[in-house]
Amino acid sequence: MKIYYEYFHSEKTPDSEVIVLIHGLGLDATTWDYVVPLFTEQYHVLRYDLRGHGRSSDGQTPLNWNLLCDDLSFLCSSIGLRKFHIVAHGIGGNVGLEFTYRFPEHILSLTLLSTPCYYPEPVVDKISSYRRKLSDENKIGRVALEMASQLCYPATEAKVKMLVEAYSNVSIPIYFELMEMFKQTLSIKQLNEIKTPILILTGELDPLYAPNIFATSMNYFSNALFFLISDSSNCVQIDQPIEFVKHVKRHIERSKASNQIGQVNTSEYGVFGEVSENFRLFVQERFEKSLAENQLKIELLRKYRVSINGREVLGNWDRRYSKQLLLYLVIYSTVTREQVYEAFWGDSELSKAQNNLRVSLNYLKRLFETFGKGYSDKILLVERERISLLGTIQCDLVEFMDKIKIALNEQEEDKKRLLCHEILENAPLPLLAGFYDNWILKLREKMESQLVDLAKWMATYHERKEEYKKAHKYLKIALQFDEQIYDDIVFINEEMKKTKLY
Repeated sequence: MKIYYEYFHSEKTPDSEVIVLIHGLGLDATTWDYVVPLFTEQYHVLRYDLRGHGRSSDGQTPLNWNLLCDDLSFLCSSIGLRKFHIVAHGIGGNVGLEFTYRFPEHILSLTLLSTPCYYPEPVVDKISSYRRKLSDENKIGRVALEMASQLCYPATEAKVKMLVEAYSNVSIPIYFELMEMFKQTLSIKQLNEIKTPILILTGELDPLYAPNIFATSMNYFSNALFFLISDSSNCVQIDQPIEFVKHVKRHIERSKASNQIGQVNTSEYGVFGEVSENFRLFVQERFEKSLAENQLKIELLRKYRVSINGREVLGNWDRRYSKQLLLYLVIYSTVTREQVYEAFWGDSELSKAQNNLRVSLNYLKRLFETFGKGYSDKILLVERERISLLGTIQCDLVEFMDKIKIALNEQEEDKKRLLCHEILENAPLPLLAGFYDNWILKLREKMESQLVDLAKWMATYHERKEEYKKAHKYLKIALQFDEQIYDDIVFINEEMKKTKLY
């Protein structure tokens, strides 16, 4: 595995602090060309290409956040970096967040440029599907041209050329693997645990992400500030390099001046800083209060039961899509109204879909109101654009899905065997019985496909050890979902006959 990097020494002094630059999805280290000379006036700078990007190789290991963090950790250790600042763009910001969450002792400050902290799974699927269509025949060119014209403002020939050249070097499988990883970013609770000083920057003309997304995400953190850069799009470091570097340097100096981690010096911004800080504390207090007061538990794999703080929510959950809507909110955390329209009433007229959602939400609220007047507001947050659940959410389906993901990603054979055995022995089959909405059927198909992969892995494992009875057992599990497994079962049966195990 080869990780390409460049290390620039400061023009000022040998003992300067270090800034690590991490580029965005599909791009490479060259997108920092405009700001590197400005940073090296005061800091050493390390920039590198993520695996599968630029001049870094793909590697043979399936991607996950731990792997990308290990890449950065290995690179910094090889160079001898113990403490440093991270400045990251797009998905590079998610790498920065994951790294900071895991290794806070190494990070002096973190700057996130155009990095949303939350990606609804349906949105990721739509974007991924659209870009896959643009990248037919394993060529990224059409994606590159479309993205390059949106990432910068104005989209001059020089800027577009830089971005298209970066896209031309990305591995398409890696590109879409990374897109899938958007679904597995840190939770709001984990983000809130990060105490490192964070600066969130975005361009006012970014067509990909509205500025309010980043303004809201600022409140997920205990120590963050947000600034909007004028006359710039997504790649602020290209559109407004001087302004970008000014904000980053100011953030680094401010983080040094803080008396303690997690404390922001709001006096620098006068009354507006105080308003911002108080609003952040209000959101954080509301979040912590909801965690303390509301423990929402949903059981649906073997029976359907909803409880709040240990008390069952009684009522008819088979009416007004209440069961399905609650499940949708559990799976996707925070959703837009448009996402719900599409998932539940995609074939209906907009006005009818809006009315259906209004009726369903009112009914769901009434179910929660059985705990007391106004109680639904403590569980269900219904805003103009978004709908979400409050409090600590526990769901047996989500826990089961998490176990499957862990098993699929486990590389150590013995650990994987134990995980697969536990999952397959206790799988609540049939999955999601009684749910027939299209989006749930797709989720079921995905989970069944994952169970087939785990069962086939176990069968191969035991076949390799000539434990044919066990191999046969797991192939029969896979056969429930994939008829093509039948030929493998026939083969195992023949081997069992040879070894007189029948």
